This record gives sequence, C-alpha cells and structure tokens, in this order.
Amino acid sequence: MYPYKNGKTDGIAKSWNKYGKLTYSIEYKNGVENGAYRNWSKNTGKLTKETLYVNGIRQGVEKEFNDRTGKLLTSTQYVNNKRHGTEETYDQNGIKYITCYQNDQKLSSLDNPTQIKDNATTGDSSAQFALGKYEFICANIDEGIKWLTKSAEQKNTDAIYFLATAYKGNGIPANNEKIPSISATSCNTGQ
Repeated sequence: MYPYKNGKTDGIAKSWNKYGKLTYSIEYKNGVENGAYRNWSKNTGKLTKETLYVNGIRQGVEKEFNDRTGKLLTSTQYVNNKRHGTEETYDQNGIKYITCYQNDQKLSSLDNPTQIKDNATTGDSSAQFALGKYEFICANIDEGIKWLTKSAEQKNTDAIYFLATAYKGNGIPANNEKIPSISATSCNTGQ
C-alpha cells in the first residue's frame, strides 16, 4: 500500500505477504524515501533490516538483525549513501569485530575489539599495538598515538616502527622532536 499526495508517494508505504505478515515499510516525502525503511522476515515476522534515508540517500545507521532471534548482527554508519565510520558486527557474545570506512573504502578492522581493549588496558603490548594502529588508521589519531606509545614503551618493535613512520609525516604532520625518543627506544631493543 503506497499513500499518495499530489500525485507523489507521501507517507509510510507498507507491503504484506500472502499470509498477512508485514514484509516491509518505508517512509516517503514528496515521492522520495525520507525516513526509515524496515524489512521483516517472511517466516518469523521479526525485523531483519532498518535503514534511514534522507532525501533518497542512506544517511545514519543501518542495522541488520537475525531473522530468528531478532538480535543485532551488524550496525553500519552511512553518509551520503556510502559507508563512513564504524561498522560493528555482532555474535551471541557481543561485538565480534569492527571495521572503519571512509567514503565506502575499508580502512582497517579489528577482531574481538572488547577483548583487545581489555588486554591493552591491562598492559598487553600486542593488544596495545593492534588497538593503537586501528584507532590511528581510523582517524582517531590521539587515541591511536596513546596506545601505540604504551606499546612502544614496552619495546614492541611494530609499535616503534609505526610511530617512527608516523612522526616522519606519514598520517600526521612530521614531528622531528618525537623521532629521537622513538629511535632511542628502538636502540634499546636492538633494532
């Protein structure tokens, strides 16, 4: 059922299957998608997808759900019809992995981010490096530098190399004052 106003789709359009179950709904304004698109499972009737539109363009968070349990499977940020920001993928225990996008291009991903952050917080230099690298690449520079520095202070050679490269102007403005301290850390590890 599509509502019309002045010859254009306007309002919430809905469709049902032959058993009378709602299969989708989408909001229109003046003939253009403007609001929430929702899709339901034909078998269980549970919500399987929700996407937000502004003037016909995906904008905001798109969510996909398990058609049997209704639990969230993915949550993806969209800007101007492109993935832009963080996509979270879930399993029964919570967030399984995260991926960051910029203009629909995948920048980086991190498996089991909750465990990685817990391990990084308790001093695991490998976890600190993984978290720092993810944050840095995904444009959370200060947070990335914080975790990379903690990892480098524990003589993690990957973190030392990453920071030295960054301070030479790769990803952030060059900072020659930081390079000697990174180089000294590197020398102390035998690198």
